[in-house]
Amino acid sequence: MLYTTLYWLTWRSFENFFSLPSTEEGVA
Repeated sequence: MLYTTLYWLTWRSFENFFSLPSTEEGVA
């Protein structure tokens, strides 16, 4: 369960960091 949360947080950070200037669909 811990790894799932860590993976989710990392993926969310990357997605937000890279998709911020491109699209604002990952705001939620």
